[in-house]
Amino acid sequence: MRRQLRKFVRNLKKIRRSLEAKSLRLEELGVREVLKLGLKLAHTQIKIRPRARLASKFIIVAILLLAVLGPAASYLEARRADIEIGGHKILVAQPLDKEVETIDIDQEISAQKSPFEFYKPVLGNISQGFSRYHRAMDIAAPYGTQVRPIGNGTVAFAGKVYDGHGNMVIIDHGNGLKSSYAHLGKIYVGAGNDIDAKTAIGTVGLTGRTTGAHVHMEITDNDTYVDPAGILPR
Repeated sequence: MRRQLRKFVRNLKKIRRSLEAKSLRLEELGVREVLKLGLKLAHTQIKIRPRARLASKFIIVAILLLAVLGPAASYLEARRADIEIGGHKILVAQPLDKEVETIDIDQEISAQKSPFEFYKPVLGNISQGFSRYHRAMDIAAPYGTQVRPIGNGTVAFAGKVYDGHGNMVIIDHGNGLKSSYAHLGKIYVGAGNDIDAKTAIGTVGLTGRTTGAHVHMEITDNDTYVDPAGILPR
């Protein structure tokens, strides 16, 4: 780098001495002559320097791209509402010239009592609680104990299933809330029966896959499993 700089300085000195030898001064030259002299100097430097020659090519390409892309961008800006991709027009958001009006919400938020009165289906101890892998509550109770629903509703299903639940009753309480009771020994109700919290729907049994007498109870809210412990009274 230093060697090239020294060479460039020497070239400048040679040009200056050449001008002084011919008694040329820039003030005495016309604008056209000065431009010619400058272009000649630049051409000489670009010719003898590969890096300068490469840089000049990039500069020329950049100037041509600006000359071409400038009008193209202006044309697209003027017709951006007509641009389509896949048959769909591209909508461009326009800047807002005025402030957005805000709307005040003056409605009151009040608490409302749940329409459901929940009760325990059977008196006993919780043998297994709700979890990601067990979306139900198991309540252990003596074999043959009567099982009652958690609230009023209509029997949606009553019978035996073969997925491990055994004898099972499903009750629709309305408003998307359902409860189910599995592993029953006996079933006292049928589909379509209207029941309340005092109706015995069956007895604690050992049907299906179970290691002890208990009620496997599931609660769903609009087909979403919920933890019975958060609903039933303690």
